[in-house]
Amino acid sequence: MEYDEQSDEPIISPDTENATHFHTSEAPPELHAKFKRFHGYNTGVYNGHWADNKELRRLDNLALYDAISSQLELTNHQKRTGRQLFDALDLKDIGGGAALISFCVCALVCRDDGRIYHPYRNDRNNDDLFVKFGNELGFRRKIVAACYNRVSDALN
Repeated sequence: MEYDEQSDEPIISPDTENATHFHTSEAPPELHAKFKRFHGYNTGVYNGHWADNKELRRLDNLALYDAISSQLELTNHQKRTGRQLFDALDLKDIGGGAALISFCVCALVCRDDGRIYHPYRNDRNNDDLFVKFGNELGFRRKIVAACYNRVSDALN
């Protein structure tokens, strides 16, 4: 099958070179531990004696980004673009936590397509989904604005 450069890439792709997936829940109960170990080997985070905690945290943060971008109804292109940008950021340098940084990356990615959100804009001028989700995050406007600015600076 030839590769079609005009088609979209799948949103969910393996984060490692090995594309084999072991789904523990689909295995017979007596093989759950074995499938879990195989899954750890293939993701590159576990070798039977130790786990790569840095990689585990990265994968958890990417999963969090995926959840937030879906909640904010980003398009497939926006999700892919934002995921790459989010993965390239050093979250410790930015501060504020992965959820808030994900939210800010989503807001910045959507700007190009006309969905505008900025914490200091009037809520009626902001995108409704971002306003609702931003309120659910529970951060003060000043904290969101500071993180938004740091993420914007890091991406530029």
